[in-house]
Amino acid sequence: MHDQNSKSASGFTTFLKSPDKTLFWISGKAGSGKSTLVKFLVTSPRAELVIQTAIPDALVLSHFIWAAGVDPMQRQIKGILCNLLYQCLQNNQALSNAILQAFPAAKTKESYADWPNKHLELALRFAIESSTPGVCIFLDGLDEIDPGPTDGQFELVELVELVRRLCGFVGYRGKVCVSSRPEVVLRGHLAGYSTLRVQDLTALAIRKYVTDKLQQYIPPAAGDTFGRGKIIDSLCSKAEGVFLWASLAVKSIGTGILGGDSRTDLAARLDALPGNLQQLYREMWMRLNEDEVIYRKDAAFFLNSLLDSSSDIYDVGLNSPTLVAATSALTVLQVTIAFDTKLADSILGDSISISPESVAKRCREMAIRLETRCAGLVEVSPGTGALSFIHRSAKQFSCGHTRPARNTTRGQKEPTRSRIQLGQVRTGSTPATTFTNTQARLGRAMGAPT
Repeated sequence: MHDQNSKSASGFTTFLKSPDKTLFWISGKAGSGKSTLVKFLVTSPRAELVIQTAIPDALVLSHFIWAAGVDPMQRQIKGILCNLLYQCLQNNQALSNAILQAFPAAKTKESYADWPNKHLELALRFAIESSTPGVCIFLDGLDEIDPGPTDGQFELVELVELVRRLCGFVGYRGKVCVSSRPEVVLRGHLAGYSTLRVQDLTALAIRKYVTDKLQQYIPPAAGDTFGRGKIIDSLCSKAEGVFLWASLAVKSIGTGILGGDSRTDLAARLDALPGNLQQLYREMWMRLNEDEVIYRKDAAFFLNSLLDSSSDIYDVGLNSPTLVAATSALTVLQVTIAFDTKLADSILGDSISISPESVAKRCREMAIRLETRCAGLVEVSPGTGALSFIHRSAKQFSCGHTRPARNTTRGQKEPTRSRIQLGQVRTGSTPATTFTNTQARLGRAMGAPT
């Protein structure tokens, strides 16, 4: 495992080898790296070696709960049960046949909607008890469970306890690892188990990151003109182990330095930085020149388009817009076309009259515009030009702060011209050959794929 996480590796390995321990809780604040750590434990060959050494031939199951996910099953207990059961049965025909024999009614069910949660629990219990080699189950994001009538944290805690007991049937060869923010309900149930606080592991890494990043704004030759040492100490202290907070805060300090802030100004900026990640998002959002209507309209379009890009977006057919699925990533090229009438007319009209170099220049300008208008909540991949939120918590924040601004043009409910053009490009209404050729030529002009 990674050197800086040697403590977590040691603690997790000890847990795996302990016959009397069945549950391990990874606790951490938003943005501290819980999901990243769980993903590492699930997918890393080095982590797999640790698991398989402790539990030879263990079946590793996982589910990542996501409140902002498009599919409701990503944040519901039924989704957890279905996913874990599917992973148990995948590539195991013998177990599938055994399930059908033990639960004859399963043959009559056509979709997950036909399965009550209780029946899924019984089937999962049967599958886990039949997993003779052993099983290691990872559940990430317990705090993000749907608060609906059949879900919620209390119900999820009961499920976790059920899974933990099921793993107890195979002795030390059955283990459960969960992660969540330390919210009251979850903390009350999980605090007595083996626990790892992610933010306790990241102090040294955050200090190194902050020190290295500040050198981009305050070169060593500048001496201590800006009070570099105090800035580093203050940032590391306020970050409280949350790497994402440190990253965003360093950007804020860097913006101040580039903008001509004095040492006194920087001290005031540091004091004003909110310690909570959601509060920091709000501060970033409020710095967006709220008095500028055009900024608000641009931000609403960008953020809503990115939110929609993983679900449904507008397509325009004949006289009325319809909703269609679009699953590919939203790119800076697509957004540039949506905002640039001349470029859109050229591409959508199957008549490329603008050079790839010119399009590449407009895309670079749009990337800067995206970052500033979206208050740093969105980033553009330098390799693919794909847009994404800087963190899942940024997407959650955007869901709550941009939806009221969805219709920003004259109060109309119809999509604006930009949304119409974006819908045409993303759903294939534009000639496929033309758009593909444009992407290829643009990639060559920018020196990277788009």
